Amino acid sequence: MQERPDDLDAYQLALVGYDQMFSADYTTFVTARTNFERAHVLSPNWAPPLSYSAIWHMQRVARGWSANALNELDTARALAERAIERNSADALANVVSGYTLSHCKHDHVGALKQLDRAIELTPNLALAFAYRAAVYVRCERYQDALRDAAINLRLSPRDRHAWFAEMISAQAHFAMNDLGPAIAPARRVATLLPSNQANLRVLVAALIESGRLDDARAYAQPLVTAGEIDLRWIAISPWPKPILTRIEAALSRLLPTLPP
Repeated sequence: MQERPDDLDAYQLALVGYDQMFSADYTTFVTARTNFERAHVLSPNWAPPLSYSAIWHMQRVARGWSANALNELDTARALAERAIERNSADALANVVSGYTLSHCKHDHVGALKQLDRAIELTPNLALAFAYRAAVYVRCERYQDALRDAAINLRLSPRDRHAWFAEMISAQAHFAMNDLGPAIAPARRVATLLPSNQANLRVLVAALIESGRLDDARAYAQPLVTAGEIDLRWIAISPWPKPILTRIEAALSRLLPTLPP
């Protein structure tokens, strides 16, 4: 059912770009986008480079590297739609299209339908379970989120990008007030991707609620700009309101304790 690339160089560029996309180095991260674009030029009917490009734009927002988050998310959604237009039977295209429905448009019900379809197409696609777990968190179905995150890790235990499932596990545990189980995976993600602000917000909030202010300050620096913690992201976040309220309160408590 899945289309193959017209050009094996496109296949290689897509694989290399996917690896580069999760680098902590910004220059390497930007190179990933170039490789996805080159892959698309070589094989314009092949969906994965468009799907990976959509993930890239969402990652740039998550890691605090975007100058305009709303425009970036709109671009991600448009790329995901183009991938589905190329091949509606491509499991990855369905995964990314479904996830962008949730992440960019806050249509969590539609997202789950498309993610379910992706899993029907390819039941061993680990990324599908990680992204469905993320949407379950947004639907406040936290046990379902933990189950899918665990399936992701079981399907692909040595994946260097398993951090995403761990990040979602941290979110689910935080939402259920299981602060210890939230902190442990969030700290592992922070070691791999120290600039991932979505993860840091949960980690710092969990540490503050646990009374570990010194540890929270140690992780909070990427969230601070010119002595202020940017809270504008809350207005566009797909997270449930109870999570957002707790994170906002925790970050507001932290700011006066930070060094000038």
